[in-house]
Amino acid sequence: MSDYYIATIPKDDIRVNRQIDQLLTAEGIRRDAHLDYTCAMFDEDLNVIATGSCFGNTLRCMAVSSVHQGEGLMNQIVSHLMEVQFERANTHLFLYTKCSSA
Repeated sequence: MSDYYIATIPKDDIRVNRQIDQLLTAEGIRRDAHLDYTCAMFDEDLNVIATGSCFGNTLRCMAVSSVHQGEGLMNQIVSHLMEVQFERANTHLFLYTKCSSA
């Protein structure tokens, strides 16, 4: 696996949020309007290859680029989001997903 890293994405980072929206759309996911935390995983060229978000005690809007599926990146995104939630004292978590993806 290459050296990928996860970073918190502020709402005003237009360039990265555009990449996140493109990734979500490519994977058939619409970004939820109610998000209070978003992260992205970047490759060595600073392309967004995975993303995930939170709202309250839910994990939402998670996707991995089809090019990188099978590399275990979703596990890293979920682990990161759970750490964020635990830091917020949210220990009773829910996954918000489409029925077809459950």
